[in-house]
Amino acid sequence: MAVARAGTRIQVWLDHGTTPIIDATDTAYAAGRFGVNGYAGNTLVQHLAIT
Repeated sequence: MAVARAGTRIQVWLDHGTTPIIDATDTAYAAGRFGVNGYAGNTLVQHLAIT
């Protein structure tokens, strides 16, 4: 999965795809933080890159 944010635009890609599966605009937050959360089970995050 890849996620990109540019201004108010948020895009999400799966499986190294060339077309985003989500392409949305969200003006609710001008700034924020990124977090990963697992609930009630095992969570494995590999090859995480935030740029």
